[in-house]
Amino acid sequence: MGCHIVGFGKRHYDYANGKPGEICKVGFALRSKSFAIYLLDYPEHDFLITKLGKHEYSGGCLHITRLADVQAEILAQMIEKAFSADDRGAA
Repeated sequence: MGCHIVGFGKRHYDYANGKPGEICKVGFALRSKSFAIYLLDYPEHDFLITKLGKHEYSGGCLHITRLADVQAEILAQMIEKAFSADDRGAA
């Protein structure tokens, strides 16, 4: 993923052209104004993210400026569900 991301687990996926890829199931990185949590979608994702609190989400990357701005128990559920999701996903 890169030298500035701490990733956990492996998740395999297929690009639209059928080429296989691999990414971490959950990743964390510090950014200049926030920290990023990389989560691939899973069935409950859309429901949980609406309850999370102040954040930005785009392309599998959740940006949070301050942990106090989000519901810690919802964030923990999101990370747990992303980590335990099926190994194969779509890109």
